[in-house]
Amino acid sequence: LSSSLELAGRNVKIHETGMVLNAGNTTVLEMREYSSNRGQICFYPAGGTSKNRIYASTEASANMVMHADAKILLDPDETLDIQSTGVLFKDTGGNTHLTVAETGTNGSLLTSAGILRIDSGDDINLDANTGLINIQYAGTEAIRFNAAASNPNIIQSKRDGYDIDFRDYDNLSSLYLKQGQKVGIGNGVPVASLHVSSAKPLNNGQ
Repeated sequence: LSSSLELAGRNVKIHETGMVLNAGNTTVLEMREYSSNRGQICFYPAGGTSKNRIYASTEASANMVMHADAKILLDPDETLDIQSTGVLFKDTGGNTHLTVAETGTNGSLLTSAGILRIDSGDDINLDANTGLINIQYAGTEAIRFNAAASNPNIIQSKRDGYDIDFRDYDNLSSLYLKQGQKVGIGNGVPVASLHVSSAKPLNNGQ
């Protein structure tokens, strides 16, 4: 047919496989059964025989599956807008390894187990409009970095009774900041305002 075909009505039924062909009689789109009574839409690349598919999974929740023989690409002029409270990244066994989630106005990048690795070919920049970067332990704030708008920049222990210990490669304490404004240099826990190595501790400059 050289002209368009318009179908109208409440139901249009296609038995077996329905195909859309281009002017060269090559299939570009196909609608058919995938397996187990699951519907499937196939997209064929120009001049190719492989197909990219969208089909329903076998779970009771009828999840949608996207399968590409190569890559799933996003047009560089577009953005990916996912209207969801979370996105799960799973392996071929269905195990979740990474979750991108939001709770209210907060966003989270979560791993179920193992190490979260950030690898950049250039700088890694952490930018907080408040200037506060918090490190938590099991959901409780432990250390705070305050890139203040004015001098000075601050490193602060946020757990009562916990000190800050700067250590060298051999895991020996080089600088120890103890609660109560005590500083140790080259030793363990300082017992005075300034405690240097194994020398006699100094209190208030004495």
